Amino acid sequence: MHEERLVQTLFDILNSGFVTSIIGAALAAFAGAYGGQRIVERGKLRTDLLQEVRNTNAATMLGFTIFNAAISVKKQHVRSLKEHFDRDRSDAIAFLERVAQGRRRPGEIFQYQADLRILPKMDSPIEILVRQVYDKISVTGRPLSVVSVLATTIADLNECIDKRNQWVASFRAASSSMSWEQACQRYFGFVEATGHLDQTYSDLIFAIATKTDDAIFFSKLLCSDLVAHAKETGAEFKKRFGKRHIVKISTPDFTTLVDQTLLPNEAEYADWSKAFVPAKS
Repeated sequence: MHEERLVQTLFDILNSGFVTSIIGAALAAFAGAYGGQRIVERGKLRTDLLQEVRNTNAATMLGFTIFNAAISVKKQHVRSLKEHFDRDRSDAIAFLERVAQGRRRPGEIFQYQADLRILPKMDSPIEILVRQVYDKISVTGRPLSVVSVLATTIADLNECIDKRNQWVASFRAASSSMSWEQACQRYFGFVEATGHLDQTYSDLIFAIATKTDDAIFFSKLLCSDLVAHAKETGAEFKKRFGKRHIVKISTPDFTTLVDQTLLPNEAEYADWSKAFVPAKS
């Protein structure tokens, strides 16, 4: 009987308006807190996705700036430097072969114009790009590898340009004491009469041309990967928040903005591309 009265008393208490109001208020507070948390999380996700797109767009424009810088170096300096050197070197080899075979025409001499211009280094925002991609964008895989390779490529290119400029200064200083044959042999990298072979200059010309093409290729590839990442992020944003929201993606058009003859042959980079995981966010 005592236990029955205790149960009834507890029931009456729990069923009282006071307790019911407390429980209701607690449930309402919980629901409100939960709903508020969901709103906060949704708002943060929206902000994060938009910021990811903005940061990626900024990185894309930095990559495109580097691409244009490399294109300018090739157009203004490197292409003519390499083409003229290769042409003159081939003509020099042909002339020396005629001399060796006794087919040198009377009074024939080999004339060439040594290109001893001082080349400017490639100026680019590569350090800013590295920080932007590594610290502010959530990309993985190939884009990270491309940024690293691009940074190394630009450093190597500028080092080669600096070494060539030093070689040119040294060559100019020593040319007054060299014969025509010695200057020609040193400039084109032919074996000298003493048996000495110095191909420093020809190697530097080859390296500068190669590294310039590498900078063009990798900066263009990076832009493509970053655009793909921005589009994937934009698609995720529209999926979650509706298509009415406009997410602007920066997309450089390489087909119309540059002289296509300045672009390196992408087939030469096929092995490199296969060695890395395709871009994914």
